[in-house]
Order: sequence, then C-alpha cells, then structure tokens
Amino acid sequence: MPELQLFHLPGACSRVTLTALELTRAPFEVVVPKFHKGALAEPQYRARNPFGQVPTLVIDGRYLTENVAILATLARLFPAAGILPSGDEYLHGLALSRLAICSSQLHPTLSRIMSPERFCDFSAEAKQRTREQAATMMTGRLTALEPTLRDKPWWLGDAFSIADVYLSWITNLLGSLGVDLGNLPVVKAHLERVKATEVMRRVLALETRYLAELESDGSKLPEHIKAMMAL
Repeated sequence: MPELQLFHLPGACSRVTLTALELTRAPFEVVVPKFHKGALAEPQYRARNPFGQVPTLVIDGRYLTENVAILATLARLFPAAGILPSGDEYLHGLALSRLAICSSQLHPTLSRIMSPERFCDFSAEAKQRTREQAATMMTGRLTALEPTLRDKPWWLGDAFSIADVYLSWITNLLGSLGVDLGNLPVVKAHLERVKATEVMRRVLALETRYLAELESDGSKLPEHIKAMMAL
C-alpha cells in the first residue's frame, strides 16, 4: 500500500483528487496549506509544486501535480475503486478524454469567470467583458455536452466515475459565481445526482473540518472561498 499525502484547499479543484482518494478507501493524509498567509508561495511548497497550486499528491515521498495525471495514477494504483473504468481500453480512454475536457477546456474558462483580472487590464469594463465572454463560452460548451448526459445517469454511461466529480465541481462553482444554468437542465440534473452520492457527502464533511482548521487561529477566509466549498 503506497503512502499518500494530499495538499488540498477546501473548495478548490483539489476536491476532485480528494474524492478519488476517498473512493480508494486507502489511508491518506491531507495537508491544508494556510494559503491566505502565503503558504503556497513559500520555497518549500514551490519545490513540490512550482506553480504554487493544488493539488499536489505525494506518493511514497515523490510529488505528483495536475488533476488528470494524479487521477490516472490513482486509478492504476487502485483499479477496484472505480475512479476510472478498467477492463475496457476504449472506455478508459473516453474517461481520460472527459477529464481533459474539464482540465483544458472548462476549467480555464471558469478561471476567467472567477478571476477576470488575471486575463485583462484592471479596468472595470475590461474585467466585466472578459467575464461575460467567458460565461458565454462556458454556456456553449456545456450545451454541447448535454446530449452525452441526457440518456444515462453518468458522463460515461451507467457507471459513476471521477469525470463526474470534476464536471460537477465546475458546474457547482458556476452557480456560486452567479452564472445561470437555467437553460441547461440536463447539466443541472447531473450536478444534483453527483451531490447526492455518498462519497460527495463524505468529502463535504471533510472540507467543513478543514475549513474550520484554517480558521482556528482566528483568521477569517474570504466569503467567496466559503462559497466555493458549498455543494
């Protein structure tokens, strides 16, 4: 059994890796860096993750970053956990494709909605236009995904996988950012199914505890961080 340690922030995309670890039922440690006090910028953390981001998964003392790589590795280490399909090479490849859609298409678009100032000048007009353009792009991309979600309960068909978790992290966060999903009933229904799973209830309970630990020294996290955490 490998020794596993996850660097995770409540509400961040590292929730997807946390969920995968929960699916394995293997023992693992979670470290929640005090990001609001600059912990992700410290040289010690940058040596693990040069961009100062989460997730970072430590496997037997070796560091692995980026959700897609981490999830694929965990799926190989724990094939019975159902993180990704096993035994069908095409279905496994399709799952990786869906993860890539999340990481390379949807997630960057979400970042432009959430933090438009990172992608334009600091004028209010530029930030608003960047956010609006990204929201329009996101709606279009989710609309294109609806046919694959319409007739089956999960993104890969009948079996729940970590691809559902990554997609639901994105669609849930859109709601907290004020992006209307009213014209995407299939996407909304998928989100509700993921939220109802037992593993997601366990993950939210863990994140509630991690959030309290971050604030245990009397510091208060920004409200938008707490909004990100909600399911």
